[in-house]
Amino acid sequence: MQGALGRESQALGCADAAASYVQSLFDGSSATINLMDFELRLYHTITNVGELSVGEQHHPQGEYYPFDAFPASTQQLMRGGAYRASLLDPECSPENRAILQSHGKDSCMGAPIRSNARPLGEIW
Repeated sequence: MQGALGRESQALGCADAAASYVQSLFDGSSATINLMDFELRLYHTITNVGELSVGEQHHPQGEYYPFDAFPASTQQLMRGGAYRASLLDPECSPENRAILQSHGKDSCMGAPIRSNARPLGEIW
């Protein structure tokens, strides 16, 4: 019987594989998987792969972001839709402009991770 630590390790391995696959598929510099905690209204970053920004960790401990910090992205994900942003776009939302600049990126896209039509998180 597999213990909690083994299950967590296996789950992180799956998250790493999914993030690496999407990073490769879109020829991205990095990919992140965030889970959505609806009770606390927080994103919980569980894995970052690829070229990490200053301060980013592969498997961060305690990295959370409030839904309120990303209202447009959160609304889109809740509807089951993806989003994209670019610093070259004059209409880039302030929330995306800030995260891109803080991570040294010029563009991003996010897509929902869903189960039975319920959003569970996002891949960014």
